[in-house]
Amino acid sequence: EIHEASQLVTKYAHPDANIIFGTVIDDSLGDEVRVTVIAAGFEGGEPKKISKPVISTEELNGQANPIPANDPIAVAMGTEEKPRRRITFQELVSEDEVDIPDFMK
Repeated sequence: EIHEASQLVTKYAHPDANIIFGTVIDDSLGDEVRVTVIAAGFEGGEPKKISKPVISTEELNGQANPIPANDPIAVAMGTEEKPRRRITFQELVSEDEVDIPDFMK
């Protein structure tokens, strides 16, 4: 019966469809079989591509000043390296709280 169900799905699916079959044995169903079909890709198949809005220079109303590509710009935003404290397992959990096997101690 499962083979018949898989053939039926394959028959009516798109030729390029990626079909994955799986089975689960559920004794509570008795002699019945449950078939679940998950379908996706309707309305042309490919998802629509969303483009980002383009703002023309006229729309900016002089709000932005263009920067020439050959002009070097130096921006210093938090370039200092802050010392970091390394936290070890021993600091987070004491041996009294966790049973550590002898071979790992």
